Amino acid sequence: MIITLDKVKARRYSKQQIEVIQQIFLKGEHECIIILGYSCSDEYDIPPQIEDLKNSNIKIFLIEHMPE
Repeated sequence: MIITLDKVKARRYSKQQIEVIQQIFLKGEHECIIILGYSCSDEYDIPPQIEDLKNSNIKIFLIEHMPE
């Protein structure tokens, strides 16, 4: 999913982007999601969209890189 920085700053999501996020984190037939290489440090991109989802039974595993 590609989002421009301008859209991220403006917090504008297309209908298709919202549907993809909901399919991945809420409606999919899968039991878990593994997130690699994404820090989730931005306050206004995907993390708020994920936090807004309710009643998800999908387990989310976030694997972070730890510097040595």
